[in-house]
This record gives sequence, C-alpha cells and structure tokens, in this order.
Amino acid sequence: MSFINAVLSQGSGEESLDFRVHLRYEFLMLGIQPVIDKLREHENATLDRHLDFFEMLRNEDEIELAKRFEMVHIDTKSATQVFELVKKKISYTDAYPHFMSILHHCLQMP
Repeated sequence: MSFINAVLSQGSGEESLDFRVHLRYEFLMLGIQPVIDKLREHENATLDRHLDFFEMLRNEDEIELAKRFEMVHIDTKSATQVFELVKKKISYTDAYPHFMSILHHCLQMP
C-alpha cells in the first residue's frame, strides 16, 4: 500500500488529477479493493494508516472530479452515473458519434 500511495501522490500523480484517477481505476480494475478489505481485517495500525490514506486521496480526487462536472459528488461505482457524465461531456462534440459506435459494439458482446 505504501508503494501504491507513493505512486498516486508523488511525481506525475502529485501534479495531475487525471493521472491519479486513471491509475487508481486501473488498480481497482485489477482487484485491489477486495485486497484492501482483507488487509483491514489485520488490525495493524501502520497498515491502517496506509489504507486510510488511499481512501482519503480517493475521496479528495472524487470531490475534485465532481467539481469539473458541477456536481457535489460523483459515484464512480455507478455505471449509470459515469455513463451520464460521459454522455453529457461529449454530447455535441466530434467524439459523440464515436462514443455511439462504442456503445453499439458493446451491444454485440455476449
């Protein structure tokens, strides 16, 4: 956890919200959340500090991200809310037809 927190809060992560959010989502997609949940069971003060720091940074970044969309909070665990935000962001742009193409291709998935 110390390494993950260092990567997220130093270097490029220190300067770029987009980098932190992207990297954090990659870790989450790789299955770090169940690992974090299991680590919490160890009741180790040092480990808990690292886990709390990870969650604190995540919450702060989600608040900052919500400000971009003029919202109070973005539930990044809600596919519907994320979809609506992406749709709102790219509607009436050149990217919208490509977004629709991606969605159409998603309909082909088993």
